[in-house]
Amino acid sequence: AITYVNIDLTKDVRHLTVYNALGKVVAEQNITRETSVKLSTVNYAAGAYSVKFTTANGDTFSRKFVVTK
Repeated sequence: AITYVNIDLTKDVRHLTVYNALGKVVAEQNITRETSVKLSTVNYAAGAYSVKFTTANGDTFSRKFVVTK
């Protein structure tokens, strides 16, 4: 990613949290019925990030992305 990450949501995701490589939370977002989310990465430093998704029933899963500058 350079300026944004487009995430297609396939499950009943209600919340997402973005962590940097050190485990610090850099963004959080509540989600209501969206099928995709566009995250701006303009203010993110170059590096690896992890996104934790939480579904309506409390299940969680994660995905990763890399920001390049």
